[in-house]
Amino acid sequence: MKEMNENFVNDTLKAYFSRAKKSKEFLTDSIAVSSQELSDSVTTLIKKPNLRGTIQLLSDVVGSGAWIGNSYLNLILTLGGVIKPKEKTIDPEDHHYIIEKISKNIRIPDNKFSEQEIFRSIYNELEYAHQHPDYKSPLQLPKIFPTIVLISGVFNELYKTAAFERGVQHASKISNLKYFVAKTDGFEGAKYNATLIENQLFEYQKNHPDEKFWIISYSKGGIDSLHFLRQNKEWCEKNVVGLSTIASPILGSPHLSNRIFKLLKYFQDLSTNDFLKHVDENKDFLKREFVKSLDHGKQEPWFRANYHLLPENCFYTSIALEAEWYESHLYMMLAKALFSSDNTNDGVVDAAHAIFPSYFKAKNLGLIKGHHLIGARSSTYAQEALIMTHIIYLKYLNLI
Repeated sequence: MKEMNENFVNDTLKAYFSRAKKSKEFLTDSIAVSSQELSDSVTTLIKKPNLRGTIQLLSDVVGSGAWIGNSYLNLILTLGGVIKPKEKTIDPEDHHYIIEKISKNIRIPDNKFSEQEIFRSIYNELEYAHQHPDYKSPLQLPKIFPTIVLISGVFNELYKTAAFERGVQHASKISNLKYFVAKTDGFEGAKYNATLIENQLFEYQKNHPDEKFWIISYSKGGIDSLHFLRQNKEWCEKNVVGLSTIASPILGSPHLSNRIFKLLKYFQDLSTNDFLKHVDENKDFLKREFVKSLDHGKQEPWFRANYHLLPENCFYTSIALEAEWYESHLYMMLAKALFSSDNTNDGVVDAAHAIFPSYFKAKNLGLIKGHHLIGARSSTYAQEALIMTHIIYLKYLNLI
């Protein structure tokens, strides 16, 4: 009994120092990268003073401050014992069984576990390995053929990197996978962004004719991606292997009934004079298409009318997120206050609208704990684990 207690204490201390080491590394990395980016921005502004450079520098200062501040807070909470390992949501024996089969690429009987349970077990394993650098998981990141295309969501221009790019970069270092970021406008509608994605992918494919694409979309990027696939069905059936969405309001968001959006719609309805009509012809001045892309009352009917026109030989997967207000980023706490919902949500998107409907052939990979901004570079969330879980599980299913 005494030996068991000693082992428990040793394991607990080992886990504590391992988490502390990981938190310190995250802080060190945030300081190093932020310092370099700020230095580059200052140098550029000195060489060529202009408004754009000034805005970029201010943006970098805010972004770097948030990243470093969040990293410091995470280290303090870790050292203080506030941040602890998350409890497993699957029986230990079942978890061991799943990980062993997946690591050896042995088929698991279809009736033994659901896809969500298998995905969650892989994620739990990789999340633990991410938080405890001394732990060696039997899971290995495989090499994959398709090039990953990252597509971000609303207002991503505020960030230095694309959503989940940090996670994909980590996977790229391990398995040498290829990826690139498709630039979209976080303030524009799905039709506009679908054309932007089309132009970039078509151009990339001309220069890399042998590569296939796997699109990973976050938030509204999932809607933009669906419109792109619908708009280019024939090309996508030849060049796109699949679409994976993370926290995307696939069926729109009921939050657009919120008074803030009602006010925006009210001003849109008032825009009947010739001047505003002329402005709107050249630019979505009042963001009609932007609102339309997110509105549950518009996006859900669009999906129902167009789902059978999407590429048929591509796979489709979705992940929903869930977070209580006190588990969220500061911005997400404000979002939960503004867009309150009685339904399970991540601060912005209701989980029920972040998965593909039952009438569409797709894989719902489940509900993962996390707020809507876990894909940001400054987030301490183990986005590396979530990206690697997608890669390992979809490779196991022979989809990539």
